[in-house]
Amino acid sequence: MRVVAVAGSRSRSGVESGSNGPPPELLASFPPTSRVSDVAAIGTDQNYEPPDTQVAVGASDIVEAVNDALLVWSRAGAELSHADLNTFFPVPGGYSFTDPRVAYDPSTARFLLSGFASDSTNDSIVYLAVSDTSDPTQGWVTYTVTSESGTLTDQPKLGFDADVVVLSWNDYDVSGSFTGEETWVLQKSDLLAGSALQ
Repeated sequence: MRVVAVAGSRSRSGVESGSNGPPPELLASFPPTSRVSDVAAIGTDQNYEPPDTQVAVGASDIVEAVNDALLVWSRAGAELSHADLNTFFPVPGGYSFTDPRVAYDPSTARFLLSGFASDSTNDSIVYLAVSDTSDPTQGWVTYTVTSESGTLTDQPKLGFDADVVVLSWNDYDVSGSFTGEETWVLQKSDLLAGSALQ
C-alpha cells in the first residue's frame, strides 16, 4: 500500500468530473507504515493484521493511525514521529489499543484521534485525543471517554461539526452478542481548552 495525494478537477457545474474529465494529478506518493516497520520501531505489541489504516491531512502534516501505531509524516513524505498508541493513551496492563480513527478539523486546525482498548473479558475503554496545535508532533490532550466492564465498545467512529465532537460505537457482551449502540456528544470548545469531560 502507498499513500497518494491527488488534485481533482471540477466541471463547470462544480461536480467532480468522472471518466470524461482529465485524470487526477499526482501530488505526492510515499510508502506508509507496515506491520514489520511498526514492530521494528515500537515493539512486538504491534504485530496485528489487518491494518485498518486511517489517514488525516492537515496544513503541514499527515497523521496515520494503524491498529495501535500513530505516525506523523510531512506532506513531502518524511516520517516525523512514530508512537505506540498503547502508551500514547493511558492503556492499563492487560488491555490492548485498537481501531483508531483520525481526522483533521480545518476550522480549528487540530487533529482528533479516537479508539478503544480492551482486555480478554471484553472490559473496554474508549479514548479520544485532540492535538494541542496544528502540529501533531507538539503534544496532544488525551481523554478517557468511558470505561465499560464486560462490554466491548467496538470501533468508536468519530465525527464533529463547529460545536461538538461525536463518538459512536456498537456494544458487545462477553459472548460476542450485540447489546446496543452508544453515541456520546462532547462539547468541542471544552476539548480544545483541555477541560475535563463531564
